[in-house]
Amino acid sequence: MGEEYGEPVPFPYFVSHDDPALVESVRTGRRTQLTKLRWSGDMAEPQEDGTFSRSILNWKLRTEGHHRLLLNFYQELLRLRRDLPALGRLDKDALEAVEFVDSNAILVRRWSASSHIFTMFNFDQRPRQLTVPIPVGRWQMKLDSAEPRWGGGASQASDLLVSQGEVQMSLSPWGVVLYAQTLPEK
Repeated sequence: MGEEYGEPVPFPYFVSHDDPALVESVRTGRRTQLTKLRWSGDMAEPQEDGTFSRSILNWKLRTEGHHRLLLNFYQELLRLRRDLPALGRLDKDALEAVEFVDSNAILVRRWSASSHIFTMFNFDQRPRQLTVPIPVGRWQMKLDSAEPRWGGGASQASDLLVSQGEVQMSLSPWGVVLYAQTLPEK
C-alpha cells in the first residue's frame, strides 16, 4: 500500500461487489469499525469507483527524494532481518524491552542461539546521552537512522561498543540504532 516509500495517497477500504446486501453489510461493518477506532472524519464509500481511483498508488515516487530514502531504509531493515537471526526470531521469550521514561527512549534486545542484537530508539527531538544495560561483550553498529544515507545530519552513535554490563550511548534526535554482538576473536 506504499508505506515502504511514504506514499501520500490514502488507502481506504474499497470493494466491488454485485450483491447489494453484501455492499450494505460491508458499509455497516466499516462504520462500526471506524466508530470503535473513534474515527472523526467522513468514511470513504467502499463501493464507489472514486474511492478506488483515489487510492491508486504513484509508483514513480519510489525513485524520488525522501521516498527513495525511505524505500532504501525498508530494504536495509529487511536485509538485516535476513542476516541477523535474532531479528527473525519473533519469540517473546527471546525479547527484552527497557523504557527510559524521562528520556523518551526504549531499548529492545533480541537473541537467538547464534545472534544477539539490541536496538535503541530515541523518541525525542533532542540528542540523548544514556547509560544502557547491555550484556558483556563487543557490539558492532549495523544501522543508524541518523546517517546521511538515510537523510540524517550526522550520527551521534559509536561504531563499536564494548560493554562490561552497561554502556554510555549517544543517540541522535528521533533516531534508531541497531547493534549486533560480535564474536570474540580466537
